[in-house]
Amino acid sequence: MAEHQAAVRTPAASPPTGKAIDPNCGMTVDIATAKHRAAHGGTTHYFCGAGCKAKFEADPPAILAKAAAREAARAEAARFALDPVCGMKVEIATAK
Repeated sequence: MAEHQAAVRTPAASPPTGKAIDPNCGMTVDIATAKHRAAHGGTTHYFCGAGCKAKFEADPPAILAKAAAREAARAEAARFALDPVCGMKVEIATAK
């Protein structure tokens, strides 16, 4: 008599969702539909196109350094606003 073994089905892992920033050009990429991705240093990076992915793969440390500098500049710019009267750059947190 042959034993019948039930097939165990495990649910497939959910596809990643959300948005990522292409480290080469700074474009926002939909993670779920991104066709171009590369892993580096234990992190998956998503790209807008094959050209950005190729540039990344040629020199990941340089591209990641450029992306970090771009993000730091964006964060710094978000801290300030222009005074509408004199045009002076004012730190938002301390403006009165």
